[in-house]
Amino acid sequence: MSPEETFWDCSDCAEMVALPGGRYLMGTVVVPDDPFSSVSKLPVSRAETSQHAVAVKSFAIGRYEATQEEWYSVMGVNPSTSQRGGSLAVVTVSWDEAQEFI
Repeated sequence: MSPEETFWDCSDCAEMVALPGGRYLMGTVVVPDDPFSSVSKLPVSRAETSQHAVAVKSFAIGRYEATQEEWYSVMGVNPSTSQRGGSLAVVTVSWDEAQEFI
């Protein structure tokens, strides 16, 4: 499936798009002696340093954000606390709630 192609897992499911796997560099290169680098002035955690290659497998993701109306139809509640509206993206949900939703 090409990245432009969309699909549905079921008639009630969200439209999905396939994203190809690939590699990218993760982390920040800190050059403490570079007086012109803005990065060297920022507090950087150890998890961000030692730039390294990361490989990501192909995966599919919803083409659009889940709306408050979609969330409500599945979960029975609307957790969004600001800018409420059926066609707006649902917000204020945890990872576990999102896993239950899908």
